[in-house]
Amino acid sequence: MVTTDWSDCQVQRYLADLEAMGLIRRIERRSSHRGKISNEYDLQGLVDKFAEIEPDFREAGEHARQVRKAAARPGLKGRRQIAKVAKAAGA
Repeated sequence: MVTTDWSDCQVQRYLADLEAMGLIRRIERRSSHRGKISNEYDLQGLVDKFAEIEPDFREAGEHARQVRKAAARPGLKGRRQIAKVAKAAGA
């Protein structure tokens, strides 16, 4: 079990916010002899959102790799490469 500093009310509020944004879908579950039981959550909206923004993460990772590679080069040539990569990132 994961513990956080969040109260039960905060967790319920965050879940309601995610549901309102369409990132999760709450599925109420019931038992024939016990009544209501724990909810089930469909995370497909969240998966779809991650798939949509994944190329941005890949691009940022590639850029970070280029900056690290340029920074690892000694001397003036390396400093010029860092400046070039940093300037491209700002554009």
